[in-house]
Amino acid sequence: MSNLILEQIASIRTQKASLLCPICSNQFPSNDIAARISGATYDILQEAILDAKIEKRSAVLEREFDARLQQKVEDLCARFSSGDVSESVQAKGKDGAAKARNFALNLACPHESCHAVYGEFDGCMALQCASCKKHFCGYCHKGLSDSRGCHEHVRECDMNLTLNSSYYAEASTIKEAQRKYRIKKLKQFLRGGDYKKEIQNAIVFELTADLRDLCIDPAALFDVGNLQGEGH
Repeated sequence: MSNLILEQIASIRTQKASLLCPICSNQFPSNDIAARISGATYDILQEAILDAKIEKRSAVLEREFDARLQQKVEDLCARFSSGDVSESVQAKGKDGAAKARNFALNLACPHESCHAVYGEFDGCMALQCASCKKHFCGYCHKGLSDSRGCHEHVRECDMNLTLNSSYYAEASTIKEAQRKYRIKKLKQFLRGGDYKKEIQNAIVFELTADLRDLCIDPAALFDVGNLQGEGH
């Protein structure tokens, strides 16, 4: 019985929340288990069963949360699409969206004297601006003074997505790094611009097509309030 528990402990913890007979797959009664194993092994089994129950409950709550979030987002989009917002909110949303494109969606040289927008590239993430010839990190867009310092930074950058902290990145890695960077910049823009919640949502709504083209889910940026605990 103890060996059977050890064999099944991983699946008990993540999937089944019970000890099953390997022949008929029926669940063993807890009293029968307790009578045949040590107290220490029984404690291990009970801990695994509790972990499985918590995992299942968490999965249920996550699905419920996702459903509430999706409904909130759909309601917001329906409001903006139907014009059920003031002209002032619509105008501020369009204006904010234009500013957000320049601030976050258009990738640009970070140096104050430049800010030239750049296009696609491949290979090394230690970039040199074609316009001002200064250096910056392709992950976090920190401006660096020289090529050597830029390469050293790329290796240590918190946003470096390569497994070995390489200078070089594949096209898919570059695309994902840019997606994460844009999301970070958009959140900075929305939270740091003194925009009220309705204006923030208007900006995100105006950017919906842009965001989807960049593989960014607008739902992650809408401010829908606190959904935790709703319906409970």
